[in-house]
Amino acid sequence: MMKKYFKHHFKESLIPTFIMAGIGSIIYLGMIFTEGLKPRVNNQGDIYLESLSLQYFSVLLIALVIIIPIFQTNYLKDKKSADLYLSLPFKKNELLLTHLLIGFIQVVIVFTIVYWVGFVGVVINFASYSDVLDKIVSLYNISRSGYHYIYYVPLYFISLGVAIIPYIITSFVYLKANNKIDGIIMIIMYLLIPVLLLEIISQTFLIYEIDSMYYTSVSFIPFFVYKFNNLINQNQRYSYGINYNIFENILIPLLVYVVLTVVAVIIMFKDEKKRTAENIEGITESYYGYKVLLPVLISLIIIFSVMSSEMYIIGFIFGALSIFAFMIYKRTFKIPTKYYIIWVALIVGSLALSAVFIEIREALFLMNR
Repeated sequence: MMKKYFKHHFKESLIPTFIMAGIGSIIYLGMIFTEGLKPRVNNQGDIYLESLSLQYFSVLLIALVIIIPIFQTNYLKDKKSADLYLSLPFKKNELLLTHLLIGFIQVVIVFTIVYWVGFVGVVINFASYSDVLDKIVSLYNISRSGYHYIYYVPLYFISLGVAIIPYIITSFVYLKANNKIDGIIMIIMYLLIPVLLLEIISQTFLIYEIDSMYYTSVSFIPFFVYKFNNLINQNQRYSYGINYNIFENILIPLLVYVVLTVVAVIIMFKDEKKRTAENIEGITESYYGYKVLLPVLISLIIIFSVMSSEMYIIGFIFGALSIFAFMIYKRTFKIPTKYYIIWVALIVGSLALSAVFIEIREALFLMNR
C-alpha cells in the first residue's frame, strides 16, 4: 500500500520538479552567456573564463532545501488536508518519511539537471572562443588548458551531501509550527539565532577566528561551492591563503550540525507518532517555536546591538519595539500581563548582560595589549 502511495505522490511531484529544473537551467544559462564568459590569461599562464557564476548553485540549492520540504509537509498545515492524510491507512511516520524522501529526490533531480546543463553551457561557451584561444596560445606561448573541469564531479556530490543537513533541519523546524506563516518565520529565526550568538561570543572574548556565518544549517553549501570555484577557475587557486583555519570555520560547525541533524530526525519521527489535527492552523505553542525562540532572539538582538554600537539606547529601542513581536505571536494587541513582564525582564536582563559582556571585552583587551 505504501509503495503505491509513494509512486502516486512521486508522479504528482514530477511536473513541478521539471518546471523548477527548467526555470533554474534557463536562468543559469542566461547568466553565463550574458555575464561575460570571455577567455583571459592569469599570472600563472593559464587560460580561464571571466565568470562561472558558480555561486548560483549555492543560491539554488539553499532555495531548494528550504522551499521543497515546506511544500512536501504542507499537508500538515491545513486542517482539511491533515484530516484527509492522517485518516489514510498508513502509519504517520511512514507518510512523513515518504514525503521527505520524495522531497529530497526532487532536490537531487532539480540540482542535477541545472548543474550539468550549466556545465555543458560553460564547456560550449568556452569552446565557442576557439579562434580567440588559439591567438592567445600563440601570442603568450602557453598551453590551452581551460578550466579544471574534473572538479565539477566532487563539487556535485559534496553539494548534495551537505544539502541533507539543511533539508532535515528545515523539515524539523517547519513541522514544529502549527501553520505555514509560523513555520516560515521559525525557519528564519533558527537561521539568525546561531549567527547572533556566535557574534556575541566572538566580540566578548575577542575570538575573531570564529566565523559565525558558518553556524547556520545552510552555511556549508556556499563554502564548498566557493572552495571548488578556486580549483575550477585556475586564476583563483591561491586566493584562500595559508592562514585560513578550515578546522574551526568548517569542520567544527559541520560536526555540530551533523549531530543536530541526527537529533532532529529522532525527535521529528518520535513526535510524529503523537500528531493530531487538533492544533493545526492554530497558534504555535511548541517549545521548539516562539515560546523559546522569541525571548532568545530578542535578547540576542539587544545584546548584539549594544555591543556593536556601545550605545545602550539602541538596545533599548530594539527592546521597546519587541513588544510587537509578542503581539504578532499571540495574534492580538491585548496580550496577557505575563508577556509584558517577560518583555520588561528581557530588556532589563539583556541590557545588564550587555554591560557585563562589554566589561569582559575591555578587560581582555587591556590584558592582551
